[in-house]
Amino acid sequence: SFTKAHITEVAAKAKKYAKAFAITRNSVGSLSYDGTAPVQTLSITANAVDTNEAGDMYADAFLYAIKSGHSYA
Repeated sequence: SFTKAHITEVAAKAKKYAKAFAITRNSVGSLSYDGTAPVQTLSITANAVDTNEAGDMYADAFLYAIKSGHSYA
C-alpha cells in the first residue's frame, strides 16, 4: 500500500495534469484536490461483505456529491 510520502508524491504529479482529483487510500480514507488545496477525508469502519466494485462506488458517490454542489471535504 502507499505510504503518506507516496501519496504526497502522487498528488504532486497529478496536479501537473489535472485541475482536480481524488485518490482513494483504502482503510485510511482519501485525498482529494479541489484546485486550491488538498483535502484529507478519513474512512469509516464497516463490515464489508463484498468489496467488488468498491472503487466504482466511491467514484460514483464522489462525483454525484460534487455535481450536487457539495465540497470536496
